[in-house]
Amino acid sequence: MKRVFLILLVSCTALYANIVKQYSDLGGAPYNVSYNSRSILVGGRPVLLLSGSVHYTRSTPEMWPSIFAKAKAAGLNAIESYVFWNYHVPNASMQETPDYSGRGNVTLFLQLAAEADLFVIWRIGPYICAEWPGGGLPDWLHTYPNMHPRTATQPYQNISANWMRQHVEAVRPFFAENGGPIIMTQIENELSCRGPTCDAYVAWLGELATKLNTNLPWIMCHGAHANNTIETCNGCDCTNFVSGLVMQGQPAMWTEDEQWFDRFSQGQSVRPTGDLGRGIAAFIAVGGSMHNFYMFHGGTMWGNWSTTVRRTRLTPSYANTANLASDSIIYNPKFSTISALHHVLQDYAETILHTQVPINVNFGDTVWNVTLLGSSGDPPLTFLLNDGTNATSVAFQGKTFQMDGRSALILDKELNVLWYSQPKEEDGVGQPYLDALNGTVLQWQHWESQGGSWYKSSFK
Repeated sequence: MKRVFLILLVSCTALYANIVKQYSDLGGAPYNVSYNSRSILVGGRPVLLLSGSVHYTRSTPEMWPSIFAKAKAAGLNAIESYVFWNYHVPNASMQETPDYSGRGNVTLFLQLAAEADLFVIWRIGPYICAEWPGGGLPDWLHTYPNMHPRTATQPYQNISANWMRQHVEAVRPFFAENGGPIIMTQIENELSCRGPTCDAYVAWLGELATKLNTNLPWIMCHGAHANNTIETCNGCDCTNFVSGLVMQGQPAMWTEDEQWFDRFSQGQSVRPTGDLGRGIAAFIAVGGSMHNFYMFHGGTMWGNWSTTVRRTRLTPSYANTANLASDSIIYNPKFSTISALHHVLQDYAETILHTQVPINVNFGDTVWNVTLLGSSGDPPLTFLLNDGTNATSVAFQGKTFQMDGRSALILDKELNVLWYSQPKEEDGVGQPYLDALNGTVLQWQHWESQGGSWYKSSFK
């Protein structure tokens, strides 16, 4: 009996050791991060990354433990944030002494993420967009002669590179090589450009990423990207993005599954839960290995960090119908329905990650299916998807399933339903808010900005 028990114990341990599910699996020891066409590899093992964006400047240190606990409860194993250059260096005299206090306390933010058992994807910039003033570029840049942001020209290169170097050193203790939670870094963001000027800038970004020596994979999303970075997808459906990345030997990663934002004078923007869940299921089914909500918690833009200008008209509450509302209240049915999907995917992470890419997909006119088989001993996982707008009956291996338009089903080995996208379940519009702690009347304030807005990063 003892001999049989030992054999079974080793077998189960070896199976689990083939993948990583969460940050604590690394035990706090230094580890390396690499990648292949299937996924990011942490400590040499694949990981299925289910992530959500949380911006430290749009929340408060008091909120972070609760937000991270809710992310973990929702089945996430990673969080993602931009780094806000102009928040940390609001004037030129602070270039050598960035401010990391208050909502900008990135050390505390990263420490709390680690304590919550979450990996971190750190999107440094220097330009970040984020519907943030100047896209993170400080206003004081315009005071330098011949300043042309987001180009391979001086003095922009020297000033932005200096900021990047300083920040990388500030957060280096949290890199994987030091046992920390940061497993990926991003340079620039959504760089939509072409031509020689663009090519020169992209090449310089690639060189800068190498010189920063993070010993982590660098990503560039939704636009031009350097050869030594991983291209990632932003949008509401990245299913068709997968095959191209796999052919390049890169993992398919979805950095921004958009939850949108609200504008004054317009109705509230609501990304339907059914559509959100169907897209995630489809992406994972065809070979995706990293998904991130933009946002998981949108938060609030306080004071002069709001982008409520005439063209943008953004409300201070950002992505208020995300999984967590701007004040961090759980937004249902989105939170519960998507959490259930996350837990199914994590339960079958071995099957997903052990299934090699490219994946064979059985396409019909509007209905298609994928069965992920993994490797020996992994339980199969089947995805049924109806991309048509009308409800239909779907026959699969002797069983019939009723599927609404634009829906997804996930089935186990016995064809039991593990999860359904529930496209008919209505999302609420509007969200109850926590009572204000201070009942005093607030006064309007305004600021004059001399820099560009998030959609316009040039200076006149």
